[in-house]
Amino acid sequence: MFKKISYRDPQASGLMELTDLLKFNYATTLTIDIDVGLPALQITSPYDLDLDLILTVLNDTSLSLVGIGDLIFGASDLFLNFHGKGLAPVIGFMRLNELDVDLGFKNLEFSLACLEINGTPNDLGHFAGLIQSVFDLVWTDDNKVLVNEMIRCAIDDLISVRITIICVYKYENLHIITRHCKIQTFLVEMQHWCYCWRRL
Repeated sequence: MFKKISYRDPQASGLMELTDLLKFNYATTLTIDIDVGLPALQITSPYDLDLDLILTVLNDTSLSLVGIGDLIFGASDLFLNFHGKGLAPVIGFMRLNELDVDLGFKNLEFSLACLEINGTPNDLGHFAGLIQSVFDLVWTDDNKVLVNEMIRCAIDDLISVRITIICVYKYENLHIITRHCKIQTFLVEMQHWCYCWRRL
């Protein structure tokens, strides 16, 4: 139950060092390159928190979070890269044939000064290290390939959708069938997306 939660006047430092690059080229193929980087970012803000939680996943464990102090969030070497290549013919359907998305950060920092959990001081600072470790463990080259293909397929389906509309007036159904995706693990689900509306 939220009794009180507030923050005010957040202050951010490091944004002036933001670097960004956008390249857009259209000839026989369409290429888009976006690179965004930030050497360091830190956000601070006074906070006031009074919160009671009941965690049903942990046998209805109750937590009381109370604190007044400074919230601190920071990270270094943040970056986001987006590189795509596709087709954009004058006549026909747009296609996204290649996609490479990458992101990352280091030295993640998060803390709530003077926070108490069930009466015990705990600034939650260890969660930042945990999140950083999980990200480094999960965001591997193999997983990047899978995530990139999922994103590519979703975008490609959005921009190159081939819609076949079949109206069966007897049953008042509308079927929209889109093209299939190349991801083998999602082939069955995405090969024939079919949305049906039936007027009752």
